[in-house]
Amino acid sequence: MHNSSYNKISALAAFILWFTWTYLVNSSADNVLTSALFQGLISSILTLVMIKLVKKFARLFKTTWMKIIYPSFIISTLCFTSGFVVHSTINTSQVIKTILPAVVVGFIFCIITGIKNIISEERENV
Repeated sequence: MHNSSYNKISALAAFILWFTWTYLVNSSADNVLTSALFQGLISSILTLVMIKLVKKFARLFKTTWMKIIYPSFIISTLCFTSGFVVHSTINTSQVIKTILPAVVVGFIFCIITGIKNIISEERENV
């Protein structure tokens, strides 16, 4: 899949998935729509940022597994922190239930993106 298509589809999927999840988890709250919109937007923007950061952070490490795991961990930690701050600020009722699944899926997404980048680099070097 071309990088531009991968980026767009990933960001759109993140928005739809995490908007819906947040809406369901916080359905009894007065600000459910605000929380869902923020989570959808945060997720789509962070997905695009993750794609860029996985590649940049991977350059800091030597071994293949470090290029995959360490950037994924760093990025997921940043995503958890930013999600926690934003949702606490807008008074989302179920902050941890809202962000934790997205962070776990984001971690897996970073690993897949890291593997994709390594395969792509190996093809370029042949």
